[in-house]
Amino acid sequence: MSEQSADTSGTAPAQAMPPFYKKPALLDSNRHSNLSLKEASGYHFARETMSIFTNVTEFAVAARHYPIVFSTGDAVAPVAIVGVRQGQNLYVSEGGEWQRDYYVPAYVRRYPFILVASEDKSKLGLCVDEEAEALVESDVRPLFRDGKRTDLVEQALNFCTAFHREAQATEAFCAAVKEQDLLVPNRADVRLKSGERLGVGGFQVIDEAKFNALSDEVYLDWRKRGWIAPIHFHLMSASNWAGLVNRVTEA
Repeated sequence: MSEQSADTSGTAPAQAMPPFYKKPALLDSNRHSNLSLKEASGYHFARETMSIFTNVTEFAVAARHYPIVFSTGDAVAPVAIVGVRQGQNLYVSEGGEWQRDYYVPAYVRRYPFILVASEDKSKLGLCVDEEAEALVESDVRPLFRDGKRTDLVEQALNFCTAFHREAQATEAFCAAVKEQDLLVPNRADVRLKSGERLGVGGFQVIDEAKFNALSDEVYLDWRKRGWIAPIHFHLMSASNWAGLVNRVTEA
């Protein structure tokens, strides 16, 4: 996922804003002194997405529930498919609850916090989306107390730092997959019980034959890097398209 830039006194630029985020601003003890985070704010913000960025370290668990595919374009990224229609996440209810017993991707759990790069890209700062419904004016779960960050913010910083590190590892994984020309365009054509036909396209998958044809040198290198298992999880996840179709029927 691309980083945003922000200065120490304002918000990140509006262009190319990451999904879900509307007005991320660097956390400031004065600017955000009266804000708290709701205890159970739900996932309303994710109701209108059909795909969610997923780090390679999440493939093992995400592949049990969702198809994992790769985006197209220069900046290839893995995403979990959570819907078959634009503007619809089949795993978030009208009340904002994520479907019980289904994995919630880290990208979703990170919100409303995010690490943002400084203008010169030399450092990262913790930001919060000021337009997030989860933010309220109260002192129940404050972001700051007596001008200092609370444990809630420290935990968010640790989570976002780990997410950023894993996103960088995912970027390296995707670059290697692309360099070996393993990705091929794909689409999913599904038919609902009502007879309606839906087509989901604009994504790529790893060609299993090309993967199996990797040289021993590359394969052994990838095994050392821990990249072989995620590829198998990705291939296995294709079986989850049927589950998506069933959810459309139930919706």
